[in-house]
Amino acid sequence: MGDMKSILKTLLILTTLLSLSAYAQTYALFQGGYGQYNQKDAASHKVYPSGTSYGAGLGVRKNFFEVEAVFEKFTGKAEVDHDDKSNSIIHKQSSFLLALNFYLNKSLYARLGYGFYRVDQNLDKVVSAASEEGAKKAYGIKEDAISDGVLYRGGFVIYDGKKINIYTQFENQVITSLKANSWNASLGFKFYFD
Repeated sequence: MGDMKSILKTLLILTTLLSLSAYAQTYALFQGGYGQYNQKDAASHKVYPSGTSYGAGLGVRKNFFEVEAVFEKFTGKAEVDHDDKSNSIIHKQSSFLLALNFYLNKSLYARLGYGFYRVDQNLDKVVSAASEEGAKKAYGIKEDAISDGVLYRGGFVIYDGKKINIYTQFENQVITSLKANSWNASLGFKFYFD
Protein backbone atom coordinates (compact mmCIF):
# COMPACT_ATOMS: atom_id res chain seq x y z
CA MET A 1 0.00 0.00 0.00
CA GLY A 2 2.96 2.32 0.67
CA ASP A 3 4.09 2.03 -2.97
CA MET A 4 0.59 2.93 -4.15
CA LYS A 5 0.57 6.09 -2.03
CA SER A 6 3.89 7.15 -3.51
CA ILE A 7 2.50 6.59 -7.04
CA LEU A 8 -0.52 8.74 -6.18
CA LYS A 9 1.67 11.51 -4.73
CA THR A 10 3.89 11.42 -7.81
CA LEU A 11 0.87 11.74 -10.11
CA LEU A 12 -0.47 14.69 -8.11
CA ILE A 13 2.91 16.45 -8.27
CA LEU A 14 3.12 15.84 -12.03
CA THR A 15 -0.41 17.16 -12.54
CA THR A 16 0.43 20.32 -10.63
CA LEU A 17 3.66 20.87 -12.54
CA LEU A 18 2.06 20.28 -15.92
CA SER A 19 -0.93 22.50 -15.16
CA LEU A 20 1.35 25.38 -14.13
CA SER A 21 3.25 25.20 -17.39
CA ALA A 22 2.38 27.98 -19.82
CA TYR A 23 2.65 25.59 -22.77
CA ALA A 24 0.48 22.75 -21.46
CA GLN A 25 -2.75 21.90 -23.27
CA THR A 26 -5.84 21.05 -21.24
CA TYR A 27 -8.56 18.79 -22.58
CA ALA A 28 -11.77 16.93 -21.78
CA LEU A 29 -12.12 13.28 -22.73
CA PHE A 30 -15.07 10.98 -23.33
CA GLN A 31 -14.79 7.25 -23.96
CA GLY A 32 -16.93 4.15 -24.25
CA GLY A 33 -16.35 0.48 -24.86
CA TYR A 34 -16.65 -3.09 -23.69
CA GLY A 35 -15.20 -4.60 -20.51
CA GLN A 36 -14.94 -7.70 -18.37
CA TYR A 37 -14.53 -8.27 -14.62
CA ASN A 38 -12.35 -11.15 -13.45
CA GLN A 39 -12.53 -12.15 -9.77
CA LYS A 40 -10.72 -15.20 -8.37
CA ASP A 41 -13.76 -17.10 -6.99
CA ALA A 42 -16.00 -16.45 -10.00
CA ALA A 43 -13.18 -17.27 -12.44
CA SER A 44 -12.84 -20.74 -10.89
CA HIS A 45 -16.41 -21.33 -12.20
CA LYS A 46 -15.60 -19.63 -15.54
CA VAL A 47 -17.93 -16.73 -14.68
CA TYR A 48 -16.82 -13.32 -16.01
CA PRO A 49 -19.35 -10.44 -15.93
CA SER A 50 -19.03 -8.57 -19.24
CA GLY A 51 -20.69 -5.46 -20.59
CA THR A 52 -20.39 -1.79 -21.50
CA SER A 53 -18.13 0.83 -20.01
CA TYR A 54 -17.99 4.59 -20.42
CA GLY A 55 -16.08 7.45 -18.87
CA ALA A 56 -15.25 11.14 -18.85
CA GLY A 57 -12.38 13.17 -17.48
CA LEU A 58 -9.98 16.06 -17.68
CA GLY A 59 -6.35 16.02 -18.67
CA VAL A 60 -3.27 18.14 -19.25
CA ARG A 61 -0.75 17.47 -22.01
CA LYS A 62 2.84 18.70 -22.23
CA ASN A 63 5.04 17.37 -25.05
CA PHE A 64 4.97 13.56 -24.79
CA PHE A 65 3.22 13.35 -21.40
CA GLU A 66 -0.40 13.58 -20.26
CA VAL A 67 -1.86 13.51 -16.77
CA GLU A 68 -5.54 12.57 -16.50
CA ALA A 69 -8.26 12.35 -13.88
CA VAL A 70 -11.05 10.09 -15.18
CA PHE A 71 -14.37 8.80 -13.82
CA GLU A 72 -15.57 5.51 -15.37
CA LYS A 73 -18.68 3.33 -15.06
CA PHE A 74 -18.85 -0.32 -16.04
CA THR A 75 -21.93 -2.55 -16.00
CA GLY A 76 -21.63 -6.24 -16.73
CA LYS A 77 -23.66 -9.43 -16.55
CA ALA A 78 -22.72 -13.12 -16.33
CA GLU A 79 -24.97 -16.16 -16.52
CA VAL A 80 -24.66 -18.66 -13.65
CA ASP A 81 -26.28 -21.97 -12.81
CA HIS A 82 -26.59 -22.12 -9.02
CA ASP A 83 -28.66 -24.69 -7.08
CA ASP A 84 -29.80 -26.11 -10.44
CA LYS A 85 -31.44 -22.80 -11.38
CA SER A 86 -30.26 -20.34 -14.00
CA ASN A 87 -29.56 -16.82 -12.80
CA SER A 88 -27.27 -13.90 -13.60
CA ILE A 89 -24.72 -11.93 -11.64
CA ILE A 90 -25.16 -8.20 -12.22
CA HIS A 91 -21.89 -6.29 -11.81
CA LYS A 92 -21.73 -2.49 -11.38
CA GLN A 93 -18.40 -0.74 -11.01
CA SER A 94 -17.47 2.92 -10.55
CA SER A 95 -13.83 3.98 -10.87
CA PHE A 96 -11.92 7.18 -10.25
CA LEU A 97 -8.54 7.06 -11.95
CA LEU A 98 -5.42 9.23 -11.85
CA ALA A 99 -2.96 8.35 -14.57
CA LEU A 100 0.14 9.38 -16.47
CA ASN A 101 0.21 8.70 -20.23
CA PHE A 102 3.57 8.76 -21.97
CA TYR A 103 3.84 8.70 -25.74
CA LEU A 104 6.30 6.29 -27.33
CA ASN A 105 5.83 8.05 -30.68
CA LYS A 106 3.22 10.41 -32.16
CA SER A 107 0.40 7.83 -32.02
CA LEU A 108 1.33 5.05 -29.59
CA TYR A 109 1.15 5.60 -25.83
CA ALA A 110 1.35 3.70 -22.57
CA ARG A 111 -0.31 4.53 -19.27
CA LEU A 112 0.38 3.89 -15.62
CA GLY A 113 -1.86 5.06 -12.84
CA TYR A 114 -3.81 4.42 -9.70
CA GLY A 115 -7.52 3.90 -9.21
CA PHE A 116 -10.19 3.89 -6.55
CA TYR A 117 -12.99 1.39 -7.22
CA ARG A 118 -16.51 0.73 -5.96
CA VAL A 119 -17.96 -2.67 -6.88
CA ASP A 120 -21.58 -3.68 -6.33
CA GLN A 121 -22.82 -7.12 -7.40
CA ASN A 122 -26.07 -9.00 -6.91
CA LEU A 123 -28.13 -11.81 -8.39
CA ASP A 124 -30.63 -10.84 -11.06
CA LYS A 125 -33.39 -13.20 -9.85
CA VAL A 126 -34.61 -13.41 -6.26
CA VAL A 127 -33.55 -16.60 -4.47
CA SER A 128 -33.82 -17.90 -0.91
CA ALA A 129 -31.46 -16.44 1.71
CA ALA A 130 -29.55 -19.74 1.96
CA SER A 131 -29.14 -19.97 -1.81
CA GLU A 132 -28.01 -16.33 -1.97
CA GLU A 133 -25.37 -16.91 0.71
CA GLY A 134 -24.13 -19.98 -1.16
CA ALA A 135 -23.88 -17.98 -4.39
CA LYS A 136 -21.98 -15.18 -2.63
CA LYS A 137 -19.40 -17.67 -1.33
CA ALA A 138 -19.14 -19.65 -4.57
CA TYR A 139 -18.81 -16.65 -6.91
CA GLY A 140 -17.26 -14.07 -4.56
CA ILE A 141 -20.22 -11.70 -4.98
CA LYS A 142 -19.46 -8.33 -3.37
CA GLU A 143 -22.06 -5.80 -2.30
CA ASP A 144 -20.88 -2.18 -2.15
CA ALA A 145 -17.17 -3.06 -1.80
CA ILE A 146 -14.47 -0.39 -2.06
CA SER A 147 -10.89 -1.00 -3.13
CA ASP A 148 -7.91 0.59 -4.85
CA GLY A 149 -5.08 -0.51 -7.09
CA VAL A 150 -2.82 0.18 -10.03
CA LEU A 151 -3.86 0.36 -13.66
CA TYR A 152 -2.00 0.15 -16.91
CA ARG A 153 -2.99 0.75 -20.48
CA GLY A 154 -1.83 0.81 -24.05
CA GLY A 155 -3.41 3.11 -26.58
CA PHE A 156 -3.24 4.32 -30.15
CA VAL A 157 -4.25 7.74 -31.50
CA ILE A 158 -6.32 7.18 -34.66
CA TYR A 159 -6.76 10.86 -35.53
CA ASP A 160 -4.65 13.73 -34.19
CA GLY A 161 -6.19 17.12 -34.95
CA LYS A 162 -5.65 20.57 -33.47
CA LYS A 163 -8.83 20.54 -31.38
CA ILE A 164 -9.78 16.86 -31.28
CA ASN A 165 -8.05 13.49 -30.94
CA ILE A 166 -9.70 10.12 -31.53
CA TYR A 167 -8.06 7.16 -29.81
CA THR A 168 -8.54 3.49 -29.02
CA GLN A 169 -7.11 1.76 -25.96
CA PHE A 170 -6.93 -1.37 -23.86
CA GLU A 171 -6.78 -0.95 -20.08
CA ASN A 172 -6.36 -3.33 -17.14
CA GLN A 173 -7.32 -2.23 -13.63
CA VAL A 174 -6.03 -4.27 -10.69
CA ILE A 175 -8.55 -4.20 -7.82
CA THR A 176 -6.30 -5.26 -4.97
CA SER A 177 -8.45 -6.08 -1.92
CA LEU A 178 -11.09 -7.88 -4.01
CA LYS A 179 -8.45 -10.09 -5.70
CA ALA A 180 -9.84 -9.03 -9.03
CA ASN A 181 -9.07 -7.15 -12.18
CA SER A 182 -11.21 -5.38 -14.71
CA TRP A 183 -10.23 -4.75 -18.31
CA ASN A 184 -11.84 -2.71 -21.01
CA ALA A 185 -11.29 -1.90 -24.65
CA SER A 186 -12.64 1.46 -25.68
CA LEU A 187 -12.84 4.23 -28.25
CA GLY A 188 -12.50 7.82 -27.07
CA PHE A 189 -12.34 11.49 -27.98
CA LYS A 190 -10.22 14.27 -26.51
CA PHE A 191 -11.37 17.88 -26.98
CA TYR A 192 -8.60 20.47 -26.44
CA PHE A 193 -9.49 23.79 -24.82
CA ASP A 194 -6.49 25.79 -26.08
